[in-house]
Amino acid sequence: GGVVGGVVGGSTDVPATARNMALSKIVNAVERYKNYPKQARRIGAEGLAMLLVSVDAQGRVTVSSLQKSSGQASLDSATRELGEKLAGLDTGVRGAAFSVCVPVEYKLK
Repeated sequence: GGVVGGVVGGSTDVPATARNMALSKIVNAVERYKNYPKQARRIGAEGLAMLLVSVDAQGRVTVSSLQKSSGQASLDSATRELGEKLAGLDTGVRGAAFSVCVPVEYKLK
C-alpha cells in the first residue's frame, strides 16, 4: 500500500475530540515515565518544558522533540529522554497523522 495524501504543516483531518483523547493518553504516559533529575531536585530547579509529539496514521507516537525549553538544561534533557520513551505509544487515534504539544511540568512538592 502506498501513502495516500499527506499532512502539510500542522493542519490535519483529526478532529479535536480525537486529538484531546490522544493528548490525554500521552499526558498519562508522560506522568508515568517522567524522571525528575536528581541534580535538578537538589538545586530546586523547576520548569515547564513543551514536548512536540508526532503521531502517525496508525495512532502510534513516532517521534518527539523539545518544542520549548524549560530554562533548565537538566530538565530539558530529561524531557528529551522522556520523548524517546513515548515512541511506539498507541494513542488509539487512527486515520491521520498529527502532532500535539504536550506540557511537561517539573515541580517540587
